[in-house]
Amino acid sequence: MAIKTVPIAQERKEVEAALDRLKRGEPKEKSLAERARRGSLKVNLNSLTLESGVKRHRIEKLYPDLAAEATTQGGERGTSVPLRKQLDERRREKANAERQLQQAQSYNFHLMERISKYRVEVKLLNEKVAELENELANGGPSDTLYFGSDDVIGVPAKTSKRRGALDGQPIT
Repeated sequence: MAIKTVPIAQERKEVEAALDRLKRGEPKEKSLAERARRGSLKVNLNSLTLESGVKRHRIEKLYPDLAAEATTQGGERGTSVPLRKQLDERRREKANAERQLQQAQSYNFHLMERISKYRVEVKLLNEKVAELENELANGGPSDTLYFGSDDVIGVPAKTSKRRGALDGQPIT
């Protein structure tokens, strides 16, 4: 049985490349790739061993700096919340934002309708003001004044300041 020997420099490069892939969250090893997809990949000595194919004790003895780097990276890459839960949360946030947007657009439409109505009403009132100013300039006020688009208020030509005269009761 032949023993597989790999030069230390080449093996170190393989371990460094494996550590780099783990840090980026792009491992080649299937189980680690699945963990990365789920968002539960941790950069630690165990995952470095799986990714590089180099035994743990060999990494610890020959490459203590890389072993220490993998150990200090321990909880950095992994997320406390799996990606599926994060995705579900983002979908709920998106649905909530879309609902708020729809409400805002509906309210905006309502306000635009009111603005349009008020613009028409202002235009009518400005026309009426111009008409009344024209009547005053030509000799006399009209007996009926119009306020707004729906309200008609009749005003007597001569009014008394006493309340009874306005209510139709005789003045005493």
